[in-house]
Amino acid sequence: MKKRILLLGLISVLLFNFFGCGSSKKNNEVVDNKNIVIAIKQSGKCNVSIEPKIELLSIMQYIADDPAILKKDLYKDNEKYSKDISEYFSSYKNEGVVTLYKEMMKSGFNYSAPAEAMLYVDDNLKLINNLTLPEDVVNSAGGKEKLLKFYNLLDDFRKKTKFDDFYIKHNDFYKNLVSAVKTKVDQSECIETLEKYYGYKQNSYNFIIEPLSIGGYAARIPSKDGKFDLYDFMVVPNNNAEFFQLIIHEFGHSYVNPLTAQNINEINKYDNLFTSIKEVMTKQQYSSWEFCVNENIVRAVAYRTLFKNFGYEVSEGYINMDTQKKFIFIKAITENLKEYEDNRDKYPTFNDFYPKLVEMFKELSNKQVPK
Repeated sequence: MKKRILLLGLISVLLFNFFGCGSSKKNNEVVDNKNIVIAIKQSGKCNVSIEPKIELLSIMQYIADDPAILKKDLYKDNEKYSKDISEYFSSYKNEGVVTLYKEMMKSGFNYSAPAEAMLYVDDNLKLINNLTLPEDVVNSAGGKEKLLKFYNLLDDFRKKTKFDDFYIKHNDFYKNLVSAVKTKVDQSECIETLEKYYGYKQNSYNFIIEPLSIGGYAARIPSKDGKFDLYDFMVVPNNNAEFFQLIIHEFGHSYVNPLTAQNINEINKYDNLFTSIKEVMTKQQYSSWEFCVNENIVRAVAYRTLFKNFGYEVSEGYINMDTQKKFIFIKAITENLKEYEDNRDKYPTFNDFYPKLVEMFKELSNKQVPK
């Protein structure tokens, strides 16, 4: 009899859990951080994708009036998408993550930093165990505690706004965009051009589309054998030359920046070259001599590859435009790069040639030092 009573009791508990908890299970789907959306991705030599966590970030930036996000879209294909974001999310402008993000932007958590920070969390916005947050990203966010708070509030924002529903409704838009970009990347052979110019391959190349970004940002994560997984967060321009040079530019940072960092003590000896352009460079987000050096080199490489693929006039147009913006070393760098291109047996990789660029900065610096 006792066994029968126990059996009936056990059955009652199971039935209660099955039927009585139906409504709480539904609630748990809101409280539970189980993402029901996945990346829209096409793999290959360069992986192209729309990532839910990056799109979530961009939408939050959109309603936070981040100047790095387009409100009036430059590319007509995205005009409706921009309008949909405004209509769906505008009522959430006072959410905690929006307020916090506006505060963090003032301390330097802007442009490339937010997108890069998203590489260190999974789609549920939880830190990935085997990755270490970059010090510069943490510092720009105002410290690790504030950055973790940002992730948590962004997660709350996702659930409260039912972002997943919005994302699913726009799956066709994302798929079409990914397919079009993957075709452009493959046809342009920009990754092959990049590898050939710098002289070696990285572990992977990942193009994450940001439909409403003002431009592009680069990031990299250590992989195996001393190589890196490279990331390019980028808008998609319609102009083929602009598309090509932006990809060479953004992925190029992952080749050039480490070389400048390795040679920074020598590079900094010539920081007198930065004095006359510091103010205008800072307004363009290049507030240090190191950043300025990287940007001039990366742009020069991009324009040399433009010259070979799109001709003199296109390349020279970019060089002249950037020179007017006070990227005043591009012309000298492009002239030096001709030596690199003509002597690849002597300089198998860009790493081998970099000391020649350091020597160039030394010569330019000496010309500015009063005799």
